[in-house]
Amino acid sequence: IFLFFFLYMSDRKAVNKYYPPEWEPKHGSINKFRGQHPLRERAKKISQGILVVRFEMPYNVWCMSCDAHIGKGVRYNAEKKQAGNYFSTKIWSFRMKCHLCSAWMEIHTDPENRDYKMVSGVKKKTETYEDPDAIALPGVGEKEIITDPLARLEHKAQDRNAAERKKPDLLRLLELNQTKRDDFALSQTMRKANRTKKKEERALFEESKSKGLNVITLLPSNEDDLAEAQKVSFQQSADRTERIRMNKRTSKALPVISSQTLSRTKQRKQSTLLALAKAKKAKMDVSLLRTSPNTKQKKKPCLFPLAAKRQT
Repeated sequence: IFLFFFLYMSDRKAVNKYYPPEWEPKHGSINKFRGQHPLRERAKKISQGILVVRFEMPYNVWCMSCDAHIGKGVRYNAEKKQAGNYFSTKIWSFRMKCHLCSAWMEIHTDPENRDYKMVSGVKKKTETYEDPDAIALPGVGEKEIITDPLARLEHKAQDRNAAERKKPDLLRLLELNQTKRDDFALSQTMRKANRTKKKEERALFEESKSKGLNVITLLPSNEDDLAEAQKVSFQQSADRTERIRMNKRTSKALPVISSQTLSRTKQRKQSTLLALAKAKKAKMDVSLLRTSPNTKQKKKPCLFPLAAKRQT
């Protein structure tokens, strides 16, 4: 029960859930009402710029007071404060007591070397390890150091022979550079090329603008593109052409504005003549289109038979 009460009270103390009966909203926050800092005991020296934080030992170190070994990762309640600046980066100081002898230890951050600096009361443990099978590789821009005298002599001879072979080419390039170098001519050529390029771009922009392309600029014309475009032919099929001609003839045969007094018999006659003309054009049997006079047209079924009888 005591353990449960202790855990409950510590939780209440940490998150400030409890508000006493005498508290009112006009008093502000509960911390202001009680006259304490939100971080409580951790901020008891906040007026001096010191805040108690949890600090973890970055290296294996020795305590200078009791010569005890402190392993990497051991945690302490350290007093954190600003000890200076490196340009715009703050240098922090962590001051704590040894858990064995209660002597003070102080460690500073070192942003210049991206490391920690042991200031007082503690000494970093020197740990060296050399792998006998490790191979040292040369860094960037460094040449491999040849330790064998015979290999060094052979390497020098190869470099000397390569230099003798490349010497005539280098001399010829140097002479050509000295005789042919003309800054004014080079600048003139470059400026002329830039002017020509700007004129071509301006002409393409004007051409695009004349064709209604205000956003997209046309690319320069190419002979290969012109040859490919000439190969493409947009021809209509024979059936489509014949259909278009028939539609034109039909539209010419029909009046633009049909008369309201035109009888139904005349309309049927005109439609029959047009159908016969189309059939002859398509070489169809005209006898199939003729209907016998004895055939009677079927009456459409009436949706409302009773209303039809009444009307009759």
